[in-house]
Amino acid sequence: MERNMNSSQKKLDEDLAQIHMKLGEAGLATFEQLLLATRQPALRLKMTPQDVVPIGQSKFGGQPDLPPAMAYPTIGSTGSIDTGAPAETPLSFLVQINLAEIACFDFARELLPETGMLYFFAWNESDDPVPDIALPQLNERYGACVLYWDGDLTTLRPDMPSNGVYPFPQSSLTFEPNWTFPQEWTADDGDSEKEQAFFTFSEEIIVDGIFCDDDRQLCDYPQRMLGYASFQQGPPMDKADMQDFVLLLQLEYTVPGMKDFMWLGDAGTLYYLIRRKDLQERRFDLARTEGQCG
Repeated sequence: MERNMNSSQKKLDEDLAQIHMKLGEAGLATFEQLLLATRQPALRLKMTPQDVVPIGQSKFGGQPDLPPAMAYPTIGSTGSIDTGAPAETPLSFLVQINLAEIACFDFARELLPETGMLYFFAWNESDDPVPDIALPQLNERYGACVLYWDGDLTTLRPDMPSNGVYPFPQSSLTFEPNWTFPQEWTADDGDSEKEQAFFTFSEEIIVDGIFCDDDRQLCDYPQRMLGYASFQQGPPMDKADMQDFVLLLQLEYTVPGMKDFMWLGDAGTLYYLIRRKDLQERRFDLARTEGQCG
């Protein structure tokens, strides 16, 4: 694990060096300290299609690996409202994260448990084999949930209802740290020069709040955990309230090289958010979901 910690910090340090160079090239060197102060580390999720993923390993799609005592979530079990679907309708499984796999990242370990499993589900409002995930609003309990479990991983077994659920194509997940930045200038000091510097920084150096290493093509993989979310239609609340939330997961509607990855409205994005207090208390059942499309 120590080697992973060192390599992840090295990656973040290398990216900072590149940002420093690009700021100079863009004529923004005098604003470097100001701009870099807004950064937050995140984890990029890279998906690799894989027919077989070991039980308990982080993955997207397929069947979730659930403990024996955990019931598969349904519309009714999440307290969802106004979906128009029967309460017994099962949710679609999206992602499971083995938290031990990301505990090597300091910033992840500071926010999330070091062990256990996180499961992300959402409601498929289509009967088509290519699921069309409903896009909820942040203040609604609308067919989505996050489940947390910590126990003996050897007891996990693939579990999914035989009817009413179409699994997504399965992919293993790997994680890479990268820097994220807010989508808009957050200071309300009326300094137009600073605001213009941030605008130039956003246009020329980062894309959708992510620093993109040209070699790694980070912008092709916007799926992420932690850091800033890149909201397609802007933050769903004001700046002060937004600071009280942590991004558990951001899922885009498509991934390069993966056909029929996931339908989310019209080219949409799904965001799982949780209040910091609820996260500290491990109340993942209180996580909220926001859906936006471009």
